[in-house]
Formats: sequence, structure tokens, C-alpha cells
Amino acid sequence: MIKHDVVVIGGGLAGMRAAVEAAERGADVAIVSKMHPVRSHSGAAQGGINAALGNTADDTPENHAFDTAKGSDYLGDQDAIEAMCDDAPRQIIWLEHRGCIFSRLPDGRLAQRPFGGAGSPRTCYSADVTGLVILHTLWEQLERFKVKVYEEYFCTALCVEDGVGTGVVAYNMRNGELELITAKATILATGGCGRMYAKTTNGYASTDDVKAANGAHNDLGFGQHPGFLDRLVDDQGVSRSRMIHHHAFLNGGALYVNDAIVRVDVLRTIRTGITMGAQPKIILIDLR
Repeated sequence: MIKHDVVVIGGGLAGMRAAVEAAERGADVAIVSKMHPVRSHSGAAQGGINAALGNTADDTPENHAFDTAKGSDYLGDQDAIEAMCDDAPRQIIWLEHRGCIFSRLPDGRLAQRPFGGAGSPRTCYSADVTGLVILHTLWEQLERFKVKVYEEYFCTALCVEDGVGTGVVAYNMRNGELELITAKATILATGGCGRMYAKTTNGYASTDDVKAANGAHNDLGFGQHPGFLDRLVDDQGVSRSRMIHHHAFLNGGALYVNDAIVRVDVLRTIRTGITMGAQPKIILIDLR
């Protein structure tokens, strides 16, 4: 039996950041991951990370929180949204102080650009490899704090006592043995489940096995789903789009969409056009 203070299931950005935070506070932390953390799907994130720094336009955490709540159709946990948006600038500075190479403005401040759903340009980025750059930054911190990583371990069951996570049972894919890893606290950071969809650009590891196997899913509508119909609709395209149109949609007219729109609203609009009987079923997005 293996013992730690905190065990984090998942080696992506969320899991690595949680592990580093606990390690900084003196806890004995371990990460259980079915692959090397730097190979996680977080490395495919291109666009950036939002924080109300106000470097290119006036912005506040309150505006950030409003855009986030609006993007969730006002169904999101607004206390959690407020906490996230208030803390976002501190997290960006934390990453920068630990060597994360963000793109910059000519005057040296962190660059920020508009992105889907945001009412202000608040997305910090590292060219088009933001996720990969942050992954490597956090990996360096794991090495710095000597966080134990159980690489190529597949979690098969959660250990729960009186409603408290006390560890996991993990399958060692290298030798076929089962290991019991106990902890005072368990953090689930198992990522998305994009591979459950017929069409997705998610990596093959994006199956969210632990929550699926243990019935831990809640509010599935809030999981990030692939922005697909027949082609990908991503937030970069959404943030630049002015018009969604179809030559037969609304008798040949066009539907204009505000810039500050999240991708799910774009997909709903496209679906509306298709279900109205537009033929052929093709939607063009004008990115001018």
C-alpha cells in the first residue's frame, strides 16, 4: 500500500497545477496518470487563458464573471465563477513568475486578444501553443517540488469513506499489478470525455475513465463538447466571425451574430438553420 497526503488523478494542466499548489504548501503529493503528464491533451490547447488584466482594454473580474455566467446560459455555479474570475489575474502572474513564456505587447506587458464569448480582449496566450508552454512550465515545478508521478497507472476505483475520498485503486499498465494508493484527500482532474462523440479533435486519451467508471459525472451539459457538425467551430473562429449565413437560410437572408458569443450559441444557430430545411445542409461562416 502506498501512502500520500494528497493524490491527484490526472496529469493535465488542472491536475499538475493542483499538485504544485499542494506541494508548495508542504503536502506530500502524488499524481496518478495513464500517460506522461506532458503528453496530456492539455498540450493541444492553442487559444489562450482568460484573465481580466486590462492590458489592451479596460476590464474587470466582474466583467469576466458576467461573460462567464452568460456563456453558461446563467446555469453555472456563480459563486465558483466569481472565485475563478477573481483569482485569474493572480494565476497568470504566478505562471509568468515561474517562467511561462507568454506573448507580449511592444511595451513588454502581457498581450491579450479577443476570444469567443468575451466582451473584452482578455485572453493571454503563447503564440498558438499556449497549452504546451504551460504544461512544460508546470512540469518544471513538479520536478522542483519532487512530486511523485505514477505514470502509466490506470485508476480503476475510488476509495471513499464517509463521503471523503481516501485514495484510489490503480492498475499498473507496465506490469499488470493493482496498487492501492491511499491519501487524506483525493482530487479528480481527469479532463474531458470528447472521445465519447463520433467526431472530435480530442486525443485518444480523452475518455474521462475515472468519473465514468465511478458514476461521478454531474451536469454533463457543462463538459466541453467538440464544436462539430461537419466541420470544427472553434473559439478563434467565433471571436472573429461577423455573420453566419446560408444561401437558403431565412429565404436567402443572413443571420448576424454579435462577436461576444460562445461556440455553443453558434452551434445552436447553425442547428436552427439546418432544421428550418435549408438545402443543401451547409453553413458558411464569414471570418472577414
